[in-house]
Amino acid sequence: MPTINSLVFVQRSVFLQLQSDYLIKLVWITLLSVMLAFSVQAKPFLWKIESASSAKPSWVFGTIHVRSPQVNDLPPVVNRAIKNADVLVTEIDFDAIDLAATLQATQLPAGQNLQKLLPTKLWRQLDSRMKKISSLMSANILNQFKIWTAAVTLVTIGDELKYPGLMALDMKLATDAKAAGKETDGLETFAEQLSIFDRLSTREQIQMLKDTLDVLDQAESKNIDPIAQIETAWLSGDATELNRQMLLWQGDNQQFNKKFNRIAIEQRNQTMAERITQKMRQQPNKSFFFAVGAGHLIGDKSVQVHLQKMGNQLNRL
Repeated sequence: MPTINSLVFVQRSVFLQLQSDYLIKLVWITLLSVMLAFSVQAKPFLWKIESASSAKPSWVFGTIHVRSPQVNDLPPVVNRAIKNADVLVTEIDFDAIDLAATLQATQLPAGQNLQKLLPTKLWRQLDSRMKKISSLMSANILNQFKIWTAAVTLVTIGDELKYPGLMALDMKLATDAKAAGKETDGLETFAEQLSIFDRLSTREQIQMLKDTLDVLDQAESKNIDPIAQIETAWLSGDATELNRQMLLWQGDNQQFNKKFNRIAIEQRNQTMAERITQKMRQQPNKSFFFAVGAGHLIGDKSVQVHLQKMGNQLNRL
């Protein structure tokens, strides 16, 4: 789809040419430019999977976990793949989430609170950031939650306030699939995902929170929106740029970065590829649409690389 800037440019061009002796010719050129702009779409993070053991093709699609109307407006090639799939599989099965258990898993044990666990300077930095997000908030609303929960909240809460009621893409895909009568499933359990953060020590969780706050503060000083930059990179279909934007969230502690990348990305990529292959082999007459975070589809240890090693053929669409 064309950007807002390109549409503004076209509108301005038409206005300036209204006084031209070549009005008809120029209007036709402008209309042609608009049609061409609409016909050129970024290449989505979508791969077709074919296997000798499966009678039908399947697909793996890279999402981003943000709330955005632009992200949820999928290209036709993605919508066709979803329509042709018998089963839609997201990272987790949203129907299987136990909200009470999830709340308990994200909270600190009785007698602990976030303010006591954090260095005073970091607590004040968190409090300042929360107040900048909304004058009605402060760090106190996170005081009973684990350190990593605070870090994740900082990344997601802005879009939640900006687009209240709008579902993130992966949840929307699952909801729409169920409404269309499709089967839905998950590659991981929510407990498995939460356990990633609990494998981090208190010191490492503090590092994670500090890195997140520093990225947001630095972005503010430069008048940029780091979440919007990730969204733009994803919409462009540029894997290199998306990876670059994601790496900007890392701090200078390379030992921590390496550990987090191993447990949050690399190990899960292997597991996801194994479970994707298993599902396809167990139901060879069904077609699957697998939706996972786009970060799992980047690099030489990506889900696609593992899938190919397991005998599957992949082709980016």
